Amino acid sequence: MRRLVNAPVALATVLLLTGCSDASQVVEPKPTGDTIMTPDEAKHDLWDRLDAAETALGGTWDKTETEVAHSCEQGAGFYYDSWRRRTEHTTNPDEPTDTLIEFWTNEGYTLRTGSYSPEHRFVTATTPNGTKLYYAIGKTGTGEIDISGYGPCIPGDYKEVSDEDFRRYKENNPAEFPTPSP
Repeated sequence: MRRLVNAPVALATVLLLTGCSDASQVVEPKPTGDTIMTPDEAKHDLWDRLDAAETALGGTWDKTETEVAHSCEQGAGFYYDSWRRRTEHTTNPDEPTDTLIEFWTNEGYTLRTGSYSPEHRFVTATTPNGTKLYYAIGKTGTGEIDISGYGPCIPGDYKEVSDEDFRRYKENNPAEFPTPSP
């Protein structure tokens, strides 16, 4: 199931998933000029990377995928984000963490790992094109696994891209935008 979320919700999700409470630790994508994709390619590049992580970890996942572009620094481009939570919990935080570390390492991603408590693990990954991926398990002590990410900042007209994304989202999800009664 895909749901539309806004930038504040996306930022809060990243903060919660990484276990961070300091907003200065979350870095918004910056234009690199070397990653050129259409809006659909950018969305699907991120979603495909998270789908691959889901497959590596197994299980059933709830998904929240932003289908409307976010603005990079002062409108210098656009990017997309996504968040997923596995519906099954685990009692061993090391097994899925090790699986994902091996998978993302084999994909050629740069990793940073850590833990804030005995039952918590996190992994952040940066892909060659600048996509940032986050994994967290056990932040609440329940064995929940969350993965999220945001794509690289793609040079382009953010306003034009987000307006078109929203138009298409509305068109494809009419039940969320009922026609007002007279």
